[in-house]
Amino acid sequence: MVALSIRLYNEMVERAKHFYRISDSDTSAGRYDIALFHLEQAVQLALKAYLLKTIGDFP
Repeated sequence: MVALSIRLYNEMVERAKHFYRISDSDTSAGRYDIALFHLEQAVQLALKAYLLKTIGDFP
């Protein structure tokens, strides 16, 4: 992976982790609708990071 792609990959993974942590906090507070939104964002970012790492691009 090119340096720029590595940086983007790392940023995407960190953002995905952040959204996951927020969804966990939302769930603990009983905000299930918002928790699902944050979890969806985490999954999307994680999938895009995976695609970037494995094939070099994402849609």
